[in-house]
Amino acid sequence: MLKKYTFIFFISLTLPILTHGQGITRTPYSQFGFGDVELLANARMMGMGGTGVSMIQPWSLNLKNPAVAAYTRRNVIFEGGFYGQSITVKTTAASGNLVSGNIQYLALNVPIQKKFWGMVTGISPYSNANSRYRSTKPLDEGYVVRSTSTVEGGLNQIFMLHGIKLPKGFALGLGLSYVFGTIQRSTEFEITDLSYPTTKLEQKDIYRFLEFKPGFSYLTTLNGITNLSIGATATFNKDVTSNSQFTSSVNSNRFSQRPILYQNQITNVQDVNLPQQYAIGVSMDRNNKWNAGVDYTLMDYSKIKSYTREDPSYSLTTGHRFSLGGEYIPNINDTRYYFNRIVYRSGLYYNYSPLIINNTRITDMGLSFGLGLPLPRIQGGGGTFNLAFVVGRRGTTDNNLVQENYFRFFVGINIIDTW
Repeated sequence: MLKKYTFIFFISLTLPILTHGQGITRTPYSQFGFGDVELLANARMMGMGGTGVSMIQPWSLNLKNPAVAAYTRRNVIFEGGFYGQSITVKTTAASGNLVSGNIQYLALNVPIQKKFWGMVTGISPYSNANSRYRSTKPLDEGYVVRSTSTVEGGLNQIFMLHGIKLPKGFALGLGLSYVFGTIQRSTEFEITDLSYPTTKLEQKDIYRFLEFKPGFSYLTTLNGITNLSIGATATFNKDVTSNSQFTSSVNSNRFSQRPILYQNQITNVQDVNLPQQYAIGVSMDRNNKWNAGVDYTLMDYSKIKSYTREDPSYSLTTGHRFSLGGEYIPNINDTRYYFNRIVYRSGLYYNYSPLIINNTRITDMGLSFGLGLPLPRIQGGGGTFNLAFVVGRRGTTDNNLVQENYFRFFVGINIIDTW
């Protein structure tokens, strides 16, 4: 019975996401590339600094490594997550607060073959782009030209992860994602003298492409009670196409009867080179007691071509991400004291991002902690209500850049039943 209602619940939540698309992340750094690329990880992993490429747990999904689906092949698992964030944006001259949130992901684990084959399918945001900023430049005779730049949109993905268990602790996996969405960019130039017309440049990029992600996992027992696991994944860069629409227009001043004096529109198909990414993780755990791991990810954005208007002030290159985290359960079998069955998590991360602005590398670092709250068992099934909290900083105020101090929280639910 639980399996049927889990499936219906999953479908009912997925359809609104397909209709409404991305969230409302508004941050200056989301204007570059495809926007802020989302870290596909559940609230459990976010409580451990985003660590999890190698982590194996039969009652929790691992969206970072498709090979781990081979270890959840005996269970039906539904997971969903939401996140919110508060960001303080600072420059050398001013500061402001931004608040946003979004559905993080919805996923369903369905066993294909109980002995060796598991599958996870779901939907999540792939990237978010939402930024608005202004700049001014003085002209002769006391006039000032004001430019307003806006970036909106983002990409979603429908993903499917397959994991196959092999002999001697090995497992192989393959992830397939259909990525789709639109990113719109516009810049408007306005002179403070109201008699002058305004000029507006717009670009609309529509993306549709497939992304493949192979995965590897190895699990062994060291001393009969402690497990060692190793995991690795990769996504490879390739050329895909996007439909782009460029519009330039000259708008009249507010006193004119003609709102648009001139408009020109060009539509073409451009090549887009996707970034490639390699991740490896190592973890150790003692069943139902503790789990600890470390991840390293290499991100190559050097060949990305998602923004056709060249801007010499920034570039995309190769980045590196490091994370470390773990979780601890005092006594999972304690039926008397609930607090002994709670999962306690913590972690940290450092992201040496691929983005360079004004010859300055943009970094992102933070600390996290989380809780896994067991849910009551229903008809033999169960689950966990997961919470994660992250405090971090991205960017710097040096060289006329922007620093973001943020607080993020993640809420996730995990419902599990045997097949």
